Amino acid sequence: MYLVNEAGISGAKRFKLCFLNKLPKTIYTRSNIKAEDESLLQIALFDVRTKSVVKEGPLSSLKIEICVLNGEFGSDGSEEWTEEEFKSNISREREGREPLLIGERFITLKNGAACITKIAISDNSRWQRSRRFRIGVKCVPPTSIGEKIQEGRSEPVIVKDNRGECESY
Repeated sequence: MYLVNEAGISGAKRFKLCFLNKLPKTIYTRSNIKAEDESLLQIALFDVRTKSVVKEGPLSSLKIEICVLNGEFGSDGSEEWTEEEFKSNISREREGREPLLIGERFITLKNGAACITKIAISDNSRWQRSRRFRIGVKCVPPTSIGEKIQEGRSEPVIVKDNRGECESY
């Protein structure tokens, strides 16, 4: 679990989306993205104050969007950012290419957690300055409950071209 913020930090949001498992250091284009241990990627919404998953109430069933982030995002070690900083680090496909993220881009939390079952990146990360991407998760649309929720991000990963067989989408 990657829960770093502590209660009481100035400007810290009370709730945060977190990845519960790690991605491998390298993944391949068009291959279903799984965790380092080959399990499904898992995310959860945490209450930063109690350091526990939000299992009840309206926040426990939020709709989440999965996106691809610039691999340099957060390389300064910061675990806090604004919504605008997060949005400005979302990577888009190169001109003339298919969407960068393919598969099920939207999931819904159940009891505050969800598995990312079928998602892949369509292009390698060589064209990024850092040569890496991150996977990001954010609430969609922003919650109307009045609580701001910190978006989540994975560790950086290298995406290489898959020249062999791959899972179809």
